[in-house]
Amino acid sequence: MNNNNKMKTDILAMEKNAIFEASLKLLKAGKFQGTPLAEIAFLSKMSSRLIENIFNTRENLLCEMSAMLTSRIIRVIADAGEKSRSFKESFFQVWTALYKYYTRNPDVIAFMEQFETIKVSQKEPRVIHPGNSTPLIQLFTHPDCPLENRETLAAIFHSNVLSAAKMSSASDFNDLKLQPEFFSQLLWNGLCCSETKSQ
Repeated sequence: MNNNNKMKTDILAMEKNAIFEASLKLLKAGKFQGTPLAEIAFLSKMSSRLIENIFNTRENLLCEMSAMLTSRIIRVIADAGEKSRSFKESFFQVWTALYKYYTRNPDVIAFMEQFETIKVSQKEPRVIHPGNSTPLIQLFTHPDCPLENRETLAAIFHSNVLSAAKMSSASDFNDLKLQPEFFSQLLWNGLCCSETKSQ
């Protein structure tokens, strides 16, 4: 890729990120549904013609944003899992990495909660949910893992992280002075310790 093409690619990536950020803010406020591209363009400080040239429709914007966010989350899972050796270490490393990502990016939580409720006329299969992603399912394929039903476990694991991240911003949660580790340990005890005792 020559310098000219690289510059164009970088500019396009910056424009897309600005549009994604504006869209996430609308989603968090519950205003994305029905919002025309022109208003999203205004919030992202882009021209209406530019956003239409990039995405063509609001549905295309939504699906591309879903693919981008899912890719980032899967990378967080994969990177955290690579740093660990035992199943228990991987379990807590991945949990903590996801928790930090979601608490730093609360708009992403709002997106995932609303994505399936927003009507999208899309012929292709929807982007896979992070809770059912291959790296997260692979966490439960570790030789030390005593559990089966990996897909279900991955979904439960992901839901636990999301709940903890959402509660961390609530005043009632802060009044209880509970640490994030409380939730990860609770999940570990519920899944793994009970399974060990039953064997």
